[in-house]
Amino acid sequence: MKKTPSPDFEYEDDERDQTLIYRHITRNPELRSHSARHHLMGGFNRRVLMLAASRRVIREITHSPDDKPIGVYRATDLAIQLNAYYLNICGALDNLAWATQYEWDLMPGISETSKGRQKVGLFTSAFVSALRQSRPQVADALAVHGDWYTDLRDLRDPGAHRVPLFAIPGI
Repeated sequence: MKKTPSPDFEYEDDERDQTLIYRHITRNPELRSHSARHHLMGGFNRRVLMLAASRRVIREITHSPDDKPIGVYRATDLAIQLNAYYLNICGALDNLAWATQYEWDLMPGISETSKGRQKVGLFTSAFVSALRQSRPQVADALAVHGDWYTDLRDLRDPGAHRVPLFAIPGI
């Protein structure tokens, strides 16, 4: 018997994604920095769409019949999507950090091509410190998610050369 994903769960994912993208599109003119707009529209929003596409494929593959393994090729397709999902989550967070840096100039003189660029990250100590000085409420809102981010990076740092995530085809 084939499992089917909950339509409500998929609907909630789609609603969240559309809300994020819509917010950036409608508020885009409020941003002063062209580079901030580029990271939100060309970076973050595109990653939201790629994450949604990965979730659709992951659901389709993982909701295979219980009595059959998915096979090595489908497991490889799943592994590709899992790795892409992870990298796009990390990339989306980086896009948000760079949009914030460019819009609010939290760390003056730092750009993607300058020394110190590794300090720009939503959860790096230098960035959080600069954010706390400039926008303490935003820093507080991010701090709530610090443990989640640490777990995410500890689990699988995309900059590390590790064995990729892989799904077992069947047992």
